[in-house]
Amino acid sequence: PRILEGCGHEVRMKCSTDQSTVKCYRKCERLIGCDHQCQNKCFEDCTPTRICQAKVDKKLPCGHVVPTKCSIPVSSLQCPIPCNKILDCLHDCAGTCGKCNMGRLHIPCKHKCDRPLSCGHICKFPCTANCPPCTEQCKNYCFHSQCPKKC
Repeated sequence: PRILEGCGHEVRMKCSTDQSTVKCYRKCERLIGCDHQCQNKCFEDCTPTRICQAKVDKKLPCGHVVPTKCSIPVSSLQCPIPCNKILDCLHDCAGTCGKCNMGRLHIPCKHKCDRPLSCGHICKFPCTANCPPCTEQCKNYCFHSQCPKKC
């Protein structure tokens, strides 16, 4: 085995072989501009920093830390951490920190309202909507007839 001058790896080759014609197929051990190891083979050009695939934790402007690829700029990331703030309707916010603009503007609640209407029926519309008039059959009746109208 001989040690290649370019990378320092041991390679089997004939003594008469010119080293400059030999390609080393081992993983490159050089560090690229972001201080991560190159992802290519020794004979290939090193991985550009802009496409580095190393997994790193990045701190977002909201303060949360998320795992991502080194090459992805923080400015292009949206925080995936669940918001979980209790909304005015008393349901948990279903959005993420990123979708809710760091808790400043929440996504609309999609839960059913479940508030009782003046007629006694339960509102079935989403929490974010004002409760519309009831569309169910009126439950008022006397011993000889039932009200045929809507509430």
